[in-house]
Amino acid sequence: MPRRLVLAVWRERFGSLNPFIYELNKTNPAFAPRRTNWKRLGDAFTSSDPDHQIVFNRISKEFAQVFSVSGEAMRIRLQNLGLLLRDIPQQYSLMNSI
Repeated sequence: MPRRLVLAVWRERFGSLNPFIYELNKTNPAFAPRRTNWKRLGDAFTSSDPDHQIVFNRISKEFAQVFSVSGEAMRIRLQNLGLLLRDIPQQYSLMNSI
């Protein structure tokens, strides 16, 4: 899974290279995909105590189909590229507070 290709598919899916930050999206059950043939992520947010792993697995499985790899391998790749984040990075929160 070359970095350049993963980033290109990420941009196609989400419309930018910004990471998916669970803390920012967990209260947004209507999180809508950019493409109509991608699955909606809203189902993963519907439990009373949503778990970031459920959401990350759902996203990873979508990308795994594109690259013909396992969902776990895709999740590791996305996390290593900094595209799946559980918490808001400190630098991000400091930038937005200015």
